[in-house]
Amino acid sequence: MKIKEAESLVTISGKVQTVGFRDFVKRHADELMLRGYVQNQENGNVEVLVQGEKDQILILVDHLWKGPVFSEVANVSIEWHSHLQDPFEEFEIWN
Repeated sequence: MKIKEAESLVTISGKVQTVGFRDFVKRHADELMLRGYVQNQENGNVEVLVQGEKDQILILVDHLWKGPVFSEVANVSIEWHSHLQDPFEEFEIWN
């Protein structure tokens, strides 16, 4: 039985830039075998597009609420997509 892939766009706000947040996200996404990207936004938020098994995405979201040691996460919003937009091969850090 093939497991259905999910995709979500996650936005993290708070003190989430210049604290190693993108590296933190990539490390956890790689451990969970997820694909997509993480990037800083001009407004100070961090954006994560993530593809993979829904259960694994939810585990990543739990990690995002905690963040790396010097971060202060104020909010994590999740927008689920009904299908994969453009499938990624791996998880990447975008500038």
